[in-house]
Amino acid sequence: MKNAIIQVYTGNGKGKTTAAMGAALRAAGQGYKVAVFQFLKLGKYIEGEQEAFKKIKRVKFIRFNQESPIFNRALDKEKLKKTVKKDFEMVTQKLASGSFGLVVLDELTHVVNLKLLDAEYVVKSLKKRHKNTDVIITGRDCHKKLMECADLITDMRPVKHPYTGAAIARKGIEF
Repeated sequence: MKNAIIQVYTGNGKGKTTAAMGAALRAAGQGYKVAVFQFLKLGKYIEGEQEAFKKIKRVKFIRFNQESPIFNRALDKEKLKKTVKKDFEMVTQKLASGSFGLVVLDELTHVVNLKLLDAEYVVKSLKKRHKNTDVIITGRDCHKKLMECADLITDMRPVKHPYTGAAIARKGIEF
């Protein structure tokens, strides 16, 4: 029996990163060392998590310096691909080290969907993780291969959302 599992939070609904950050907070509160790695997220809308986790000694928070080609179509995708591969090599080492009880891979699905990393390469890294390291993967449209290696999949779907109207995202609540 495995000691740790791989969880995926996917879907078109809001709350994937929020759920993962909540799990990271809970794990740190229970004495786990936690690593949070954020891919393809830059800007003011994602500073809240980083600032909160700076205050918690058991959490190592790394936001990779990667801009998303979803929002900036002028990016050099080949250069970004090399950067993401290098960054993911560090993640692979941390997964295998056993240093962390929980590793969050925020927006990893986008990295795979945008073909910045091969899904099979990611799955091999996940399978080499330490037996006591839980993993949470977030992002929309999770690749089939990632879903096949997951033990738990949560599909967040929108039922009702104020942003379908004229509401504006609020600092401290949505970001």
